[in-house]
Amino acid sequence: MFDARQSDLYCILFDNVDIGVALLDRNHCVVGWNAWLASATAISAEAAVGRQFEEFLPHASSKQIALAVAASLESGTSRLLTHSLHPALLPLKTDLGQEMIHDVTVCPVDGGGVRYCLVQVFDVTVAVKRERLLRDRQNARYDAVVDSAPDVILTVDDEGAIQFANPAADRQFGYPPKELVGRSAALLFEDRAAWNETLHAVIGGDVVRQPVEVIVRRKDGSSSYLEVSLSRWRSQSRVLITAILRDVNERRIAQEILRTSEAQFRALAQAMPNHVWTALPDGQLDWFNDRVYEYSGMKPGTLDGERWISLVHPEELSTVTELWRAALKSGTPYEAQFRIRSVAGIYRWHLSRAFPMRGPHDVIIRWVGSNTDVEDQKIAARALADVNATLEQRVSERTRQLMEAEEALRQSQKMEAVGQLTGGIAHDFNNLLQGILGALDFIKRRIAEGRIGDIDRFLNGALDSANRAATLTHRLLAFSRRQPVDPRPVEINRLVGTVEELLRRSLGENVNLSVTAGEEVWLVRCDSNQLENALLNLAINARDAMPDGGTMTIDTANKVLDANEARQRDLSAGEYVCLRVIDTGVGMTPSVKARAFDPFYTTKPIGKGTGLGLSMIYGFVRQSEGSVTIDSEFGKGTSVEICLPRYKGNVDDALVDESLGDNRAGAHEVVLIVEDQAVVRLLMVEALNDLGYQVLETAGSEAALRILQSSQRVDLLVSDIGLPGLNGRQLADAARVKRPDLKVLLVTGYAENATGRSFLEPGMEIVIKPFTIDALVSKIRDMILSGRGKKSL
Repeated sequence: MFDARQSDLYCILFDNVDIGVALLDRNHCVVGWNAWLASATAISAEAAVGRQFEEFLPHASSKQIALAVAASLESGTSRLLTHSLHPALLPLKTDLGQEMIHDVTVCPVDGGGVRYCLVQVFDVTVAVKRERLLRDRQNARYDAVVDSAPDVILTVDDEGAIQFANPAADRQFGYPPKELVGRSAALLFEDRAAWNETLHAVIGGDVVRQPVEVIVRRKDGSSSYLEVSLSRWRSQSRVLITAILRDVNERRIAQEILRTSEAQFRALAQAMPNHVWTALPDGQLDWFNDRVYEYSGMKPGTLDGERWISLVHPEELSTVTELWRAALKSGTPYEAQFRIRSVAGIYRWHLSRAFPMRGPHDVIIRWVGSNTDVEDQKIAARALADVNATLEQRVSERTRQLMEAEEALRQSQKMEAVGQLTGGIAHDFNNLLQGILGALDFIKRRIAEGRIGDIDRFLNGALDSANRAATLTHRLLAFSRRQPVDPRPVEINRLVGTVEELLRRSLGENVNLSVTAGEEVWLVRCDSNQLENALLNLAINARDAMPDGGTMTIDTANKVLDANEARQRDLSAGEYVCLRVIDTGVGMTPSVKARAFDPFYTTKPIGKGTGLGLSMIYGFVRQSEGSVTIDSEFGKGTSVEICLPRYKGNVDDALVDESLGDNRAGAHEVVLIVEDQAVVRLLMVEALNDLGYQVLETAGSEAALRILQSSQRVDLLVSDIGLPGLNGRQLADAARVKRPDLKVLLVTGYAENATGRSFLEPGMEIVIKPFTIDALVSKIRDMILSGRGKKSL
């Protein structure tokens, strides 16, 4: 017996379970009543124990619990009583004082030979409310969908009466939904018998798999075409039908328009003299106009699908089918020329074209094509080609004559320009020669008179005039792009730093110099001396453009030119290093800017400029595969930009000036001099003999080659480029057949082929006439030292 005499542990468990528990004896008296049940009923355990359980069941529906208790005690059966079938079993309240929704289980319990009845109460209030909320939301969503649906939705019972109608019924029929409920749905249909027959078939269990098109009658008497779908369902014991009616009036109009359009197309196609055909989206031809059958002699229907290819000439068949398949795959228009067999068995050329017709979503729904007979055009084209062949010969001859005349004109213009240059050159050279000849004449007189104490000033004057003549020659060669260059890797920032010191001393106090060197500026490959000279010329021009003072800016930067930027500079797209000289001076007018690079053109006063500065820069930069551009506005200043291609090699150690070192010969070093000018050869031989070199000399390449092909030791070959017979470069190549490591120093004052970067191979250098003896011997010493360990025999 389970009462207060049980152990404390069982009491604790009994009172702490999260359900209501009551234990009844065979007389239906309460012998156990836990704390959960005491809280839900507001009846304490002390008040409940000993009383009849039925006293706590005031509702009529609670009798079901009493019957379940009796059956449990008498026959040992168990029962579940749910809230859905028995809404009010016990008068229970939640902790918040609300009515508790609950389920009850009743089952027998045997203990010590005595049967008891165990009553358990489960609180399902939260679960039930959650379920109701979800159901309400689902119903709300369903109602929202039905109410907003564009189609009419009707619910009809098994007698055909309307039980529900959504708002679309008002828009479609003119009847408000409430007015339709209870009325027979057959009243809405023009063919009521057909409607009733279909409705009763669905009620009987038949399935209507495809929508049925019907005519309905609106409230105002007008008719409308709808498509109806029917489905059968049950609600408890009732059979109901849901009917969905969709408006198809626009579709019927579109179909009628399409039928009319197709009829018009066929009438037009039949009236055309061309072959007209259509194909399905997969390329299968399905219709031909009568012209096709008349031309081919085939019967209607015999060319459908792919059977039309039987008319195509075998030589064009593969091309035609490939082009057709390609058009089908890409969805682009089809075009081909091929021969088609006629009823007489003769093949004639046709131009075939087809275009896709597209429907919704740009999907191809059909192809329409035509074949046009072009046989006559082919014949005419061949005849015209024959005429054009002779015409082309005449045009070609006339073009050749015009080109010869144009070349003659260009040569004439060139000679005129040379004539203009000659005047300027002659003037400058006459002045320079006058200084040289006059100085030498005085020297000769002084020596004859024994007065040699003051001849140094005449020697210096002659040397100065000679150097100025050399500078003028270099400038002229730079403009014509024929100046030999000594291209090497150059650090522009380093070069600018060297020139900066000279400029700051020579610009004057009223010119402010600002140098902005870019970070990590790339290397370029060019003649560093010419680049330095170009920078000096630009700086001097900028200074002269600011007679009242101003600011000169020199900056450097890396630039990656795209195709458009490169095109503006007449370059290829890529990586470049740009050097700019900017001034705040008087600027240039458009006409002055247009002629700025012309030789001997200058805006400076007579005696202040030769007009060769910018032209020299232009020639040097183009020779180095770069560009020079001018941006100027009159009264506001000028910016000159030099862009040179990036060089991705390493800095050449040979750029370091070592000319101040000892240039004397080492042990038994042999230099072979090849120079056809006796005076120049004499000077070079004497200079090298004075420094201890063993010198071999020849006036021509043939004698030199015999020496080089012998066993004679030669550490360095020094050869003029412009030799008769084999030139200096060819001599070097011939010598390196036997002496691959031979060092070669080429000497020239003018060599057009020496201007390219590919002219010199590794181990070759070039020196430009006129040169000083110190420059020559320094270059020779550098080359011999760089070749130590590689003997040339």
